[in-house]
Amino acid sequence: MGRLAIVVPDETPEAGGNWVYGARLAAVAERLGHRASLTRVAEAESGADLYHALNARRAGLVLLARGVDPARLVTTWTGTDLEDPEPLDPAARRALGAVRLHTTLSRQAAEGLVARYPDWSAPVRWVPPGVDHHAFAPEGERVPLEHPALLLVGGGRRVKGTLEAIAWVEALRAAGVPARLVLLGPARDPDYWRAVCAAVAERSWVAWPGAVSREAMPRWYRAADVVINTSYTEGVSNALLEAMACGRPIVARDIPGNRNLLEPARAGRLVDGPAAFVAACRDLLEHPERAADEGRRLRRWVERHYDAALERRRWTTIYAAALGASRAACSG
Repeated sequence: MGRLAIVVPDETPEAGGNWVYGARLAAVAERLGHRASLTRVAEAESGADLYHALNARRAGLVLLARGVDPARLVTTWTGTDLEDPEPLDPAARRALGAVRLHTTLSRQAAEGLVARYPDWSAPVRWVPPGVDHHAFAPEGERVPLEHPALLLVGGGRRVKGTLEAIAWVEALRAAGVPARLVLLGPARDPDYWRAVCAAVAERSWVAWPGAVSREAMPRWYRAADVVINTSYTEGVSNALLEAMACGRPIVARDIPGNRNLLEPARAGRLVDGPAAFVAACRDLLEHPERAADEGRRLRRWVERHYDAALERRRWTTIYAAALGASRAACSG
């Protein structure tokens, strides 16, 4: 039995995407008979056989600085990793280039990482995230909402563009569509959170229930007329995948992560600003049959390409090989 430490950045809440993803990976390791822990980087255990950093810059580099052997480190590059405009300094570049394995959530991201750091010896693989298609399904209970309702998952985070979402929905309402906005998720940035609270207090058509349990999320997705995403960066958004599995139409900011997710499905709307957002939402809300058709197509795409069982099989292979190699090195 090996010890696997799955490590997320310190500011990650337990409702955050990296934490949810890490919990799935911990379950994979435990099915293999290993002991897995999921912690923030400040609390990471010492002496693990393998470390998996769910953010190369803000978790992986910290672990390396603490003396973790790069041969015992796997990274997953997230959206904020990949779209960070600041290049790695030479020391960080050398350090990350020596780790056991880099992973991304999409093929395009993996290809971009290889192109950006062609001198690295560490291999790069892409492992698409999976969705539980039984829990996140179009049929089932729904929370009561006033309609038409647009849902944004991500809470009060600057990177999620929450204030832009409020402004864009306000533009939609000014165009004659009486849409309401529901914000889900915890506050992460105190200053930004205060600004979001002030904006919500001035607008009766915005609701912020806060953090919602994982088990309750399908009921919120199903209740929404449209699920929106106004993020500045994303890897592969768990929230969008879950909404797609629930058969909801999507309107998302046109950024690489969202583009890589939606364009292959040939469904969902990518928008680059308030005018395009208003046009896309208006079209979906005024043509429910069109919205339903897009939702069905997104559901089918997720079923084929983002299956939880496939995700488990791929990580089972990676962990079995990496932990086996680590134990062999120790015994040698």
